[in-house]
Amino acid sequence: MVPYVGYGADGWVRVLARVLLAPPGSRRREVEDGRGWRRFFCASAADVPVTIQLGEQTHVVTSVRDGYVDVRLESDLEPGWNTARLSAHDADPVDLPVRVVAPGPQLGLVSDIDDTVVVTMLPRPVGKKRAGDPIATLTDRERRVLALMAQGMSNSALSTELSLSAKTIEAHVRSIFTKLNLVPDAGDHRRVRAVLAFLRNAP
Repeated sequence: MVPYVGYGADGWVRVLARVLLAPPGSRRREVEDGRGWRRFFCASAADVPVTIQLGEQTHVVTSVRDGYVDVRLESDLEPGWNTARLSAHDADPVDLPVRVVAPGPQLGLVSDIDDTVVVTMLPRPVGKKRAGDPIATLTDRERRVLALMAQGMSNSALSTELSLSAKTIEAHVRSIFTKLNLVPDAGDHRRVRAVLAFLRNAP
């Protein structure tokens, strides 16, 4: 789970975070920077229950598309810097800094560069392909399909999400398996192996 700085005022706070998929044993640093251009390489986790501890109050919310948590919650936190604790499933809890503004100020400024700006200006991943990296041989569409597979989507769900026919999705999945050298094996699940390869190669 990746926390961002939150803010609020008397009686409420806004909590910002993102839930990402990562291989077991990953260090937090390996999954920390999923914004901006790295967003293309992240396997996000939508519809994940997230518990948020704000002082004596506990809230349970659900991550939305792309794994984001962006909620305004009731809070009794004191003015100044506070800490919220976030937890989800078996992930390690993370602390999120929250700045609560005291009653009185009439004007304030919250500054952030939204991912939408970066996505609009940078429509596809850039940079050198890593030698010997089969993930780098995937097309943009195949990479998108694999990222959604990493979220647990079935072919039917992929078809709905990407507005593509079932046959087109099947063709993309077969191509992914071929490019990743995943041959049919009765004792193995190619879909799981493809997702693991994707997660291992995420920056």
